Amino acid sequence: MIIKAVDKKQYDELFQKHKFSILQSWQWGEIKSADWKVERLIVGNFPVTIFYKKFPIFGFKFGYIARGFSDDILENWMLIELTEYAKEDLKLSHLIIDPNMTKGQESFSQAGFKITGKTIQPNQTNIIDLAKNEEELWRGLSSSMKRTINKARKNCCSVQIERDPVKALEVFLEMNSKINARNSYSKFSDNYYRRIWEKLQPEDMAEVLVLKHKEENIGAYFVAYAGESAYEWYGGVNDSGKELKAGPLLKWESIMEAKKRELKYYDQWGVARKTGEGTEDFKKNDPLYYVSVFKMRFGGTYKQFLLQQTIVFRGFQYRIYQLGETAVKLKLKLQNLIKG
Repeated sequence: MIIKAVDKKQYDELFQKHKFSILQSWQWGEIKSADWKVERLIVGNFPVTIFYKKFPIFGFKFGYIARGFSDDILENWMLIELTEYAKEDLKLSHLIIDPNMTKGQESFSQAGFKITGKTIQPNQTNIIDLAKNEEELWRGLSSSMKRTINKARKNCCSVQIERDPVKALEVFLEMNSKINARNSYSKFSDNYYRRIWEKLQPEDMAEVLVLKHKEENIGAYFVAYAGESAYEWYGGVNDSGKELKAGPLLKWESIMEAKKRELKYYDQWGVARKTGEGTEDFKKNDPLYYVSVFKMRFGGTYKQFLLQQTIVFRGFQYRIYQLGETAVKLKLKLQNLIKG
């Protein structure tokens, strides 16, 4: 049975009970409501949020579920009822799901989904088990990380949580602009980060950890919290932090803060796809190669989610959607060529 969820308290209680991804939280729905319509549902006894919007010019609607379900919670009837709701009640052309699952492909296939092989969310991550005590977590670090953290401390580097919410966001945005100027990762606007912060921070679901060298800010992490997990979403170090090799200290203290909160997992949020069984066997041409190697040196477990799933309800509209996607990709390639 599916019912619309209009009561935040009820939705939050079920979300906390089942420990789903933060991208299925009520608060994330509030964040995305600036750009998407948000349909919150209770499917059986499980919370599910569908984001949907109109395709430009043509006006048909398509939907997306971000990191839905989990390995332990997905039954065929749930997908069947959910797709029926998406088709008949929301009148969607198609529904895309990035599963929060590492197994269960047969359930999606039986419900009519096809693997599209694309990804909106990072399809691999590294997760640190916070059930371990501090000594065990420290032993899980590579020797080079331990040495670098100790050296950063000797060089008068430290990490603190900025408790003033206004100042915390300012520090993060300033640091993030310097980091983005140095790399080619996906960049968001300041207003996007501000919207996330304003929805999560008042509910104690986000913090900014600031890396300092004496009194100078040289790095920052924007970390989110939900259910059993901490999510290392954004941030890093500036040129001074890089020169001092203080980034590992920032990450270590962020992990320790998550442990103080008695969370179970620290999600490093995105690594490259692995090519072998070795700790650092990542695709070397992946833009995330070096950051992935860095993350793996903190221990943790490599996790690869099921590939993106799509079910099509209205074929002609879906073909228009695909053509639109292709046009956007061509436009981005031309823009990059012009910049180059």
